[in-house]
Amino acid sequence: MNQFKTLVALFLSVITLSSTRASGEEVQMNGESIRLNSQNVVLVRTASTPKRVLVTFPVSMVLTRCAETGTRMVYGQHPTCGTETTYEYECYINTVCHDVPDYCGGTPNCGGVHRECQDYTRCGYYPRTRYRSCYYSETYCVREELYNQPTEQQLSLRFRRTVKLQGDQTEKYQLIASQALVNESTYQVSVTAQNTQAPYKVRGMSKSYYNGERSYVLVRRTIFTWLKSLFNKKEATEEPEFFAEFFSEE
Repeated sequence: MNQFKTLVALFLSVITLSSTRASGEEVQMNGESIRLNSQNVVLVRTASTPKRVLVTFPVSMVLTRCAETGTRMVYGQHPTCGTETTYEYECYINTVCHDVPDYCGGTPNCGGVHRECQDYTRCGYYPRTRYRSCYYSETYCVREELYNQPTEQQLSLRFRRTVKLQGDQTEKYQLIASQALVNESTYQVSVTAQNTQAPYKVRGMSKSYYNGERSYVLVRRTIFTWLKSLFNKKEATEEPEFFAEFFSEE
């Protein structure tokens, strides 16, 4: 077990190192959909970036599989042992219902009926067929190994109340995606504002997504900051505070 944990840690360190080396890549979001070659990149927003961008990116899933199998003899019920018929005592409850005429002041059949039900219990010995017990050969896994399964995931990135970029103005956002848990087909994704023209919030709900499930991220300015810009007032000078959360939308 300790050797397996060490192998898991070593495997993850190799993947993390290769992902970190690719973190310097910058990709401009100049269309409604873009495809990334790494799960750790810098997204560049330009004047041509639309309000919604569908980002397709790879995520490496570290899973386990059986590398070596063996056989052993076990005792129990199995189809190779044949079948046998036994009689078991069981009880069943049958419910019987019928319509009964209504009585109105002692007069039957006065125009209505009501339904009455009664339970009847029936018990007895009933035949049951089952597999016999014997020794039979069973295949089992002797040794497991880790392997890397490349997957392709999607992120819907939305921009709301953002600064309208002019000319060669740009904004940069760091995207990092990774497997949520080893040996599980789930992933996590985060988007962090690095260099923007105004204080933004990256909004959502922190969660793990299943393999193939689309994730959603919203980048927006607060109402207060947005209204100040509309009235041509000076933007706040304090350092912007960012929080990353992720959310699902219908």
